[in-house]
Amino acid sequence: MSQMTATPTHATSGCKRSASPHPPITIKCMCEAPGTQVMHGLGTTFDRVADVLEKAFLKSDLPLSPDQKFNAITQCQKIEKDWLDKGQIVKLAVILGKELYASISYQGAMEDEVIHKNVICALLGMELDVQEEEN
Repeated sequence: MSQMTATPTHATSGCKRSASPHPPITIKCMCEAPGTQVMHGLGTTFDRVADVLEKAFLKSDLPLSPDQKFNAITQCQKIEKDWLDKGQIVKLAVILGKELYASISYQGAMEDEVIHKNVICALLGMELDVQEEEN
């Protein structure tokens, strides 16, 4: 009996890979158009300029914008109506509109109710008698 070896069918069918005259197909990365590259570069440059300017001008002596003052005045009318009378709210609104740092103090003291009320009392010239409630 003779030995027979199994051969793959593709080998017997003559399907061999021959060298192609064309180079193999490779997947290429998408290249950006020159205009897109320029825009990305400009964006990066502007980000760096903004970072430098923020570090150079940390503190500003400029007065608050009208929008910031308007927001503080509107906020005081909504929030303080529960414990201030209308005359005190009017006085507070005038102070927030006129005094340079009053709006900053008012809005900066919003997190703690006791501190917030004491800041308002100080702005209005009222006695600071607001005490922290005990639980």
